[in-house]
Amino acid sequence: MRIIQLVVGPLATNCYLVQEESSPHALIIDPGAEPETILEAVEMNRAQVAAIVCTHGHPDHTGALRRVVAELGVSVYLHPADALMLRQTWPEFFLTEPAAGPEVEVRHCTEGDYLGFGARRLRVLHTPGHSPGSICLAAEEVVFTGDTLFAGSVGRTDLSGGDQAALQQSLQRLVLELSPITLIYPGHGAATLMTQELAGNPWLQAPT
Repeated sequence: MRIIQLVVGPLATNCYLVQEESSPHALIIDPGAEPETILEAVEMNRAQVAAIVCTHGHPDHTGALRRVVAELGVSVYLHPADALMLRQTWPEFFLTEPAAGPEVEVRHCTEGDYLGFGARRLRVLHTPGHSPGSICLAAEEVVFTGDTLFAGSVGRTDLSGGDQAALQQSLQRLVLELSPITLIYPGHGAATLMTQELAGNPWLQAPT
């Protein structure tokens, strides 16, 4: 699996183009901004994008949807608990139109679903806390964590729909279910290893 990381927008959101090693089949994860940059990466890698997946509905992860969908003609997958976020404006982010208009087909993905591109699949883990519909996308020894888990930190819960207790439960789930050698690709910041987070991320430490 080839993973192309694009850092886009004023909040330095990680958008990922995830592609099969031996074929053009691909997914886009979290097209937050700069649609031209994302589309250029698709073209340069000769990617055939099967779908777009959003790890949650906040506008810094969805802001390029309209343009990218218009160019590629693909569906958008999002957990239903965050679906309304795509249809609202975000004046606090200076966005005066929704991320997804009526022309954008939004499909729901929920716990245990698989999202495929070619012979590859990513498994949906529902990990609420940062938002009600936050998800992680897992493959063997790789996981895309959105704003649930970062290198050395975790997602904030002070935005509308945030829930600190739910986030803590989601983090403990990742601790229990992910191999220590899992490579973590977060929604912001550098990639990390689960073993590093288990050793040094204070949010993953067992209470004493």
